[in-house]
Amino acid sequence: MEPPLGIEARRRLRGAGGRLDPVRAHHVGPDAPREARDNEPVVPLLLSLLFAAGTAPGPARMRFTRAEDGALHAALRSWMEARSPGYRHLPPRERGSFFGESWCSPAVVEWKCTGGAVVNDTAPGTAWRSLDTLHYSSSWPEVFGVVASIGDFPVGSDLGVAFSLAVHGASIVGDGMSLAFTRRAADGSGERVVAGERYTLVLVDRQEVVLEAPGGWREEFGRLALSPDSLRRTFGSRLDALEKRALASLADGTILGFDDGPYLGRGIPPVRGRRPLREDERVREAAAVRTEIARRRTFVEANAGGIHSLLVGALPIRELLGR
Repeated sequence: MEPPLGIEARRRLRGAGGRLDPVRAHHVGPDAPREARDNEPVVPLLLSLLFAAGTAPGPARMRFTRAEDGALHAALRSWMEARSPGYRHLPPRERGSFFGESWCSPAVVEWKCTGGAVVNDTAPGTAWRSLDTLHYSSSWPEVFGVVASIGDFPVGSDLGVAFSLAVHGASIVGDGMSLAFTRRAADGSGERVVAGERYTLVLVDRQEVVLEAPGGWREEFGRLALSPDSLRRTFGSRLDALEKRALASLADGTILGFDDGPYLGRGIPPVRGRRPLREDERVREAAAVRTEIARRRTFVEANAGGIHSLLVGALPIRELLGR
């Protein structure tokens, strides 16, 4: 049930082959599997692209079209380099419209680091940092935007964090920020909640209910990073508003049901027809919304101190907030 970065479909992350959401979306209804109802990992597809091997387009004499992007990029790179002693370093390289570098902790095996699968890993000791900017081949060395990914799953802790950011990414990646907090159970299973620029529930047939954080990604990040109490209040306020919006969307008919037409054979899926939800469907979806919101709220209440400590310890707070 993970929100895409950005606030419009045109701003969603996409690559050369089409749009890429930075987070997976799942149906939260009771018929969905448990892992589908669980809250949100940062999406592997785009982040894997940021790690994948590529080639450097000559000397990295980048020239940013926006000075503020250049300043943020320089600050984040300095932080990543200083925080990654002993890490495997993938030097600056070009992958399509992306140009950047990344680091993986010693616990990450080489193929996961070079291939990008590290972003799916929550094993203790896993950590990564990735920093990119964007360009069009016709205008190199002119670059624009900042795309960053940071993950940290410390040894000796059952909590981990995965952070992603896209700033001034134009039609390539758009704009947005996502923080996914994971708690590992003794049996290796995990539970997640996500905060960021958008808070999302995905209802029947992948219909989204979205709540935008006021003030944009930097203000929301600042509220979450301020203190455990601020993180708890911010999360609670967003969950209250998201639940209210989702239940209203069910009640007023914004969320629709569907019926599949007959199967015509030859591997062609049946045509899906939209219709108003039946009362039993509306009741079931409303119950699923309340259950999912309660799950997220319980997670945050139980772990606010731990996830706040992880947030401020694993992420470049001052650099991100421009202090």
